[in-house]
Amino acid sequence: GSAPAGYSVGSGGVPSYPQPQNVKDRILGIVRECLRQGVTDIGQIAYVLATVKGECGSGGYGGGLPGGYSPVKEVGASGARYAPWVGRGLIQVTWKYNYEKVKAASGRDVIANPDLLITDFGLSCWAIVWGMKGGIYTGKKLSDYISGGSRDFTGARRIVNGTDKASLFAGYANQWVRDLPPYIQAASGSAPVSVPASAPKPTPT
Repeated sequence: GSAPAGYSVGSGGVPSYPQPQNVKDRILGIVRECLRQGVTDIGQIAYVLATVKGECGSGGYGGGLPGGYSPVKEVGASGARYAPWVGRGLIQVTWKYNYEKVKAASGRDVIANPDLLITDFGLSCWAIVWGMKGGIYTGKKLSDYISGGSRDFTGARRIVNGTDKASLFAGYANQWVRDLPPYIQAASGSAPVSVPASAPKPTPT
């Protein structure tokens, strides 16, 4: 797929571009970043998207755009003990030590300007894929729970936030397994994507 408007890659190899207004383009951007970072297992990509859906809501929360899959800022956390390092982005990066990890790995100064995780969609996509693939935020990573035909979508919630709403996120992931193939095709054209033989086919719309 062609790069989105305003796309560039910084010195740390991290993409940078403004948030697309269309929800399908935002989803495509997340899928494209998964593939770019070598996350090609359809179950893993589905769980990244499930996490974004669950963490960011369907729009109207924390500045997110209608339709969801849009970086948001945690609401009502100004008095929290981790403020001002409140949840931001597609994965809700929280606590200063996690912002410091993002800065060190990306070369983007989210300490001086933490809202970059909201305003720079490329960085926000990078942060969720990098964090979930590498187990950066909790020590748990995608491959611990999801590989090929083995998918523990409920346990995978521990990659980000313990067992909070784990079954809800698992339901989102199962839906994304069904709906993902056209997005992968659009994002890659020919990128290798491992689709287990038992994977359900997308339903026509």
